[in-house]
Amino acid sequence: MDIAFNLVKCNLGNNGGSQSIIRMACALRKLGHNINILIDRPSRFTWFPFPNELLKQVGKYISKWPRYDKIIATGCSTVWDTIEYPHLWLGNKFYWVRGYESWAMNEHDLLMGYRSGLNILVNSEWLQRGVFDMYDIDSRILYPGLPVKEIESSLSPIRKSLDKWGVLDKVIIGALYYVDKETKRFSDVIVIANKLQKLGKFGKLFLFGDKPIDIKYLNELSNINHEFVLRPNMIEKISLMSQCDIWLSTSINEGLHIPPMEAGLCGCNLVANGLASSGTLDYAEEEVTAKLFISCEIAVENILKYMDNPDIRLEHSNNLKGCLLNKIGSVEDNAKKFITLLEGEL
Repeated sequence: MDIAFNLVKCNLGNNGGSQSIIRMACALRKLGHNINILIDRPSRFTWFPFPNELLKQVGKYISKWPRYDKIIATGCSTVWDTIEYPHLWLGNKFYWVRGYESWAMNEHDLLMGYRSGLNILVNSEWLQRGVFDMYDIDSRILYPGLPVKEIESSLSPIRKSLDKWGVLDKVIIGALYYVDKETKRFSDVIVIANKLQKLGKFGKLFLFGDKPIDIKYLNELSNINHEFVLRPNMIEKISLMSQCDIWLSTSINEGLHIPPMEAGLCGCNLVANGLASSGTLDYAEEEVTAKLFISCEIAVENILKYMDNPDIRLEHSNNLKGCLLNKIGSVEDNAKKFITLLEGEL
C-alpha cells in the first residue's frame, strides 16, 4: 500500500508528534508498505536517524503531489490540503488527531476540521471521549506505540547498578523542559522542586529539552540542584530517565504524552497532572500505576508518599510497565493495527 503522512505547513521538528510519525512510518515500511512523509521545508528532526527516502518534498500545487492509496492529515494545519488532495475519494483520507491543538487554532476551526469528513483516528481515550464523543463524531483509537525493544536494550546495562526501592531520603525527579507552550506548565516543575527543597527532601532535578534553558528559568533554577541535557539522543534520554525516582508530568492539552511513558519503561514512578487533557490517563491510573495531582501542593504530597513507601513504588512501577506494554503496546504492534484501520476492518 502507498501511504502518505501529510506534514505540509507543520513539518518535522524535535517533538513527540514528529517522533511518533517517523517511528510509525519506519514500522509501516518494514511491513512492506511504501511510505512518504510529505513536507514543504527541510526536516529539523535530530533525535535519531531514519531513512531519508521516507521524506518527500512537495510544492503548493496539491494536484501535482504523487498518487497514494491513503493520505493522512497529521495536524490541524494539514486538514484542508488533505481534503483537497484530488487523487483519492474521501473514504481513503484520514486525520490522525494527536492533540487538542488549541494553541494553534481556535476551537471553532478545530471543530470544522474534525467534522470535515476525514476518517478520524485519535491517539488517546480522553480525546475520543472528551472531544469526539461529545460532538458525536465517529473516531477510532490508534496509539503511536513505544520503541520497547530500543528502550529495553539500551536500559539493561544502566539499570544493573541501580537500587531504587528503599526509603528515599532525597528524591531525584525528571521532567521535560519546554516553555514555548504554556500548556506544558514547566513553571509548576520549579514550584514543586522548591517546595521539596524547603522540606529537605529534594535531591536533584533532571531535565531535557530541545532549546537551551531561557534566562528567566535559569534564574529560577539557580538554587535548585539540576542537570539539563540539550537535544539528547535516545540512549542519552534513557540514561537520564533511569537515574530518576519520579517522573513529573505537568502538561495539559496533550494527546498521548510520550515522555512519561518512556520514563515508566525506564523504571520511574509517575506523578502526573490529573486532568483528562494531561494526555497520561490512558496509562496513569490513580493508586494503580501512578499518583495524580490537581495542584502543586498535592504533587508534593504524592512525591513524599512515594519516598516513604518503597513497596508501593515497586508495585506501581510494575503495574505501569505492564500497562504500557500490554495496552499502549509497541510501535510495531500499532503499525499492524494502523493498516487494519486504513483498510476499514476495525
